[in-house]
Amino acid sequence: MFPLKDDIPARRLPVVTLTLIAVNVLAFLFWRDGGTCDVVDYAVIPAELTGDAGGGSCTSAPTWLTPLTAMFTHDGLLHLAGNMLFLWLFGRTVEGALGSVRFLAFYLVAGLAASAVLVALGPDSQVPSIGAAGAISGVVGGYLMLFPRARFISLAFLVFFVTIVAVPALAYAGVWMLEQVAFDLLDLTSMGADGGASYLTVIGGLAFGLLAMRLLAGRSRIGRLQV
Repeated sequence: MFPLKDDIPARRLPVVTLTLIAVNVLAFLFWRDGGTCDVVDYAVIPAELTGDAGGGSCTSAPTWLTPLTAMFTHDGLLHLAGNMLFLWLFGRTVEGALGSVRFLAFYLVAGLAASAVLVALGPDSQVPSIGAAGAISGVVGGYLMLFPRARFISLAFLVFFVTIVAVPALAYAGVWMLEQVAFDLLDLTSMGADGGASYLTVIGGLAFGLLAMRLLAGRSRIGRLQV
């Protein structure tokens, strides 16, 4: 099955979601094909952030900035495409609920929170972590908190024909989690076992998204958007 859109009416053009996708694509093209540094130089390495290892060699990404740069760094087209698909599917609706400015803040803080969990659970680790998975997981968690009964209109490819079905958003959230674990455990990025999208950042981002959106929804008009 391939998801097309959810059944939540669009409130506005998702400018921030589209911009984030564009920035990720441009960063992928620049840092892999025309940049001065390897993608690892933009990755989160817990031991460097905790002072247990030397900093990276790339002057464009000082160690303290890597939790931000890692959010926009992908290694491999499959890694990028999978992340951007789910950012579009879940991000456009959450942006409509939060508004553009709050959504951008929510996205960035989710990514930083995910990196914080990674560092807290493995402060001595020297394995680099890259990708937007932590931030997107925050968006997925926020979406599930706001729209727990939402469905995605999807194309189902059967043997001889194609049909349209409605799939619970929770099912695609599960697919998202499994995809990220696969990237991490099966070494599906060209960085192999030396790094990639860490499932710890996915867990951290998802937990942040669920908790933060619960607080936001309980204290503002956002709570009335639930379906």
